[in-house]
Amino acid sequence: MARRKASKTAVRPIRSGHTRGRHIAWEYAMLMAGAAVASAGYGIFLVPRGIAPGGLTGIATILHMLVGGQVGLWVMALNVPIFAAGLKSLGRRFLIKSLIGMVVFSAVVDWVPPFHTQDPWLAALYGGLMVGAGLGLVVRAGGSTGGTDMLARLVQHKARHVKMGEVLFGVDLVVVAASGIALQSAAVALYSLAALYISTWCIDRVLDGFTRTKSFFIITRCPQQVADGIMTRLERGCTRIPAQGVYSGEERDILLCVVPRQQAVALKHIVADADAGAFMLLWDTAEVYGLGFLPNSGG
Repeated sequence: MARRKASKTAVRPIRSGHTRGRHIAWEYAMLMAGAAVASAGYGIFLVPRGIAPGGLTGIATILHMLVGGQVGLWVMALNVPIFAAGLKSLGRRFLIKSLIGMVVFSAVVDWVPPFHTQDPWLAALYGGLMVGAGLGLVVRAGGSTGGTDMLARLVQHKARHVKMGEVLFGVDLVVVAASGIALQSAAVALYSLAALYISTWCIDRVLDGFTRTKSFFIITRCPQQVADGIMTRLERGCTRIPAQGVYSGEERDILLCVVPRQQAVALKHIVADADAGAFMLLWDTAEVYGLGFLPNSGG
């Protein structure tokens, strides 16, 4: 009995408080940096041109253009009822991170010097890129800057059949249309729509990564020949999975392989040379962790 207990104790994982503390510190640093970058994108490029690419900050920008007042103060005022409504239904950790993100965002947006350009498309492009990059970091850190993200979570909490994407899209569309109506300019609405698209695209790139890989499912009669080609010519590994055809009942092997995009064409040639009748499925893979790819850091 003593030996059995000792062996169980020996394999129990050891948790490092130091490592966990560093991870939490990194998350909050990423959160604040992302909120500052997104806010700077508004303050430098978007607000001076009256471009409002959705969200509560878009509403704050419209109010700033119509009645005056600082954008950061409008953002904080509009967020107060949303944070009050989310105290009970949203998690404490998410609320704390969102509060920090909102405060940093509100403080920076009126502090950065505006960049006055005569080209609104330039403002929409660079403003959208900065907002998207910043919000991508905020979301990656597990937080938000308040606003419509929290509103969508609250709506979904009350009505689970409603999707977050639908709420966000609906609010953004209304804000973009309102910007054109309030400033009596269809062009402003188009600039806002362009900035919204660019920022959304950039958020996806930050979350999914810029480095794309290709995953292959290869069903072949010559699995060893294909595997040898992958290992020798591409210097990549693969996994061999035994399978059986439902219709034919024939035993076949499936090879699962992940390669960088630049090696995808070479892998197709390897399969074609070994077995011209092989069945291949391939798809884009955003992130791959493990030997030969990204380290398993948990970030």
